[in-house]
Amino acid sequence: MLTLHQNHLNSNLKLLISSTGGQLSSDSGLLLVQEFLHQINFDDSIQEYCHFSDPRKYCTHTTKDLFKQLPLQVIAGYKSESASDFLMNDPILTLALNKKSLASQPTMSRFISW
Repeated sequence: MLTLHQNHLNSNLKLLISSTGGQLSSDSGLLLVQEFLHQINFDDSIQEYCHFSDPRKYCTHTTKDLFKQLPLQVIAGYKSESASDFLMNDPILTLALNKKSLASQPTMSRFISW
């Protein structure tokens, strides 16, 4: 049986979950959500079942990245895409999505309106 005393995540082996204290974040539960998405092969499901008509010619973030960022923001309590500017460099969300920076509010708004 596994406990949360100290475990690595399968979705990102660089991360370690520990219940011994140390540096804390109120949004660190997102890492467990990301682990769940990894276990159910969410990325593969997006590729297989979600097809977007992407009108962008130049883009930094793939539609898969945008599709993953939006629900994680909502799960964390940031219900509008306007929170994206605030979260662009959020350490927990960038770790969960394995990105250096996240999509901005205009990018998320365009993605939602496609």
